[in-house]
Amino acid sequence: MAKQRNYEAEEAALRKDLSGERWRAVYALCGLEEAWARDVAGAAAGGGIAAAMRAAAKTLEAARAQEAAAHLERAEKWQTEIASYATSGAEGLMFVGELHEFRLARAWLLIATKGVAGQRLARKLCATVEGDPNGVPASLRSQLKALRAKLD
Repeated sequence: MAKQRNYEAEEAALRKDLSGERWRAVYALCGLEEAWARDVAGAAAGGGIAAAMRAAAKTLEAARAQEAAAHLERAEKWQTEIASYATSGAEGLMFVGELHEFRLARAWLLIATKGVAGQRLARKLCATVEGDPNGVPASLRSQLKALRAKLD
């Protein structure tokens, strides 16, 4: 039997580390929130988070979708900070691409909540990704197109 992670204890320990080597704690917190969201949603552990959440959202009950979306929102917060650490344009684009993937993953979950507010926020997240002056990363275009089709 696989041992279950104690996400709360891991998060508490990492938050204590924020006052030390902050960047290490931020990377770890981002990864923790992503893993936590996947676990709550029953999503695949590997592969892109947007594709995993799209698949999981098909059968996910609204409360679990909302809980998983909250974890992805926190992952977005940490990823935004990670993006601020970029030392080159290419690195910055990569980090922002990862941020956009979290946004699209969260949009899939918000659709699964079946509420008007969730639909509205999902549209806003899609618009944020679409509005990136650097364009939508090629790896995310199919997810964005599928989300738009679902929302329209």
